[in-house]
Amino acid sequence: MSEQWPLWAIAFLIGVVYPVAHILWLRVMQPVRLRFADVGIALLDSDTLSERQKQIVEDYLDDAFDWKLSISLAFRFLPLMTPHLLSQVGSVLKHQTPFQDAEAFSDFEGLVTTEGGEEFIRLHLMCVLGSNPVFGLVFFIQLLVLVLVVGSVGKALQTVEKIVVGPTASRA
Repeated sequence: MSEQWPLWAIAFLIGVVYPVAHILWLRVMQPVRLRFADVGIALLDSDTLSERQKQIVEDYLDDAFDWKLSISLAFRFLPLMTPHLLSQVGSVLKHQTPFQDAEAFSDFEGLVTTEGGEEFIRLHLMCVLGSNPVFGLVFFIQLLVLVLVVGSVGKALQTVEKIVVGPTASRA
């Protein structure tokens, strides 16, 4: 019996602790998701966005609960950020946008600069990472490294928006 205690502990964690923690996490994320939806609807109703920008907003609204996207962000973050980190530390490499389509980059930049756009992008990131807390944690640990390099949370989040989150706007 004493040799089986790790199995009992794992079963307890999976059967009791995880469901309770998950319910609590959903309650914490609910106001963020509601605000995200409100800002997204306001952007869609706006006359200042192009059709392509409205499509980006719709895609991001669709992705808000996609738990697989947070896995993708967690695994894409470090490879995409490494050149930027090196350029910050040693001024060796120049930052280049990962967008394949310059028009999509322009649309994303325009969305970010629109009233409510930057908040929308940040709320999107929070919703996606909140949909899968384990990989959200992996992402935030990597983000901590970026914050230490660039020296500010604001600069780090702007960099993440342009290099990691933004390229999802260029999908077909």
